[in-house]
Amino acid sequence: DTAHIPTDTSNATSDSVVTIPSTGASGIVFGDFHLSDKSFGSPYTGAVRALSPSSARAFLAKAQISGVRVVIAMATDRTINTNPNGSFSLIKWKQAVDRFKKAGIEPYIADGTILGHYLISGPECASCWGSQKISASVLEEMARYSKTIWPALATAVGAAPTRIPWPTLRASTGSWRSW
Repeated sequence: DTAHIPTDTSNATSDSVVTIPSTGASGIVFGDFHLSDKSFGSPYTGAVRALSPSSARAFLAKAQISGVRVVIAMATDRTINTNPNGSFSLIKWKQAVDRFKKAGIEPYIADGTILGHYLISGPECASCWGSQKISASVLEEMARYSKTIWPALATAVGAAPTRIPWPTLRASTGSWRSW
């Protein structure tokens, strides 16, 4: 079974649906950022959670057993992906993501426990990133890079859709979708 998640509904087409394997869980995913695994179960069926490579499998196994679906953040800690001046470093971000290549998360992607990769939070917040917003082209590169490692894993950015330069992204590649 698969779950179909509609993406950009303003221009809905057949290519604006992400197909994700099903864990057997059904219904709308409901949860919170940083939801503790002790809170898995009714009413919580989902979570957005920052993980480390060493804790990923244990957390994901608990999520899988509980039927909880998660969006995981692999490199959202600003202390590991910024330059000395506080600006965002794509190189450091990629290095942080690379730590998960051998973490064994693929089975959880395949069975739908992991719904997506939360790439970054607040790219439009210049004061958060050394007075420099994270550009649309950098966001696109982050999504592309994630897809080179985990092609079936959806990607997400923590920002209001109205704050991301969507027309620029669509004009460059047409590959971004909000979900």
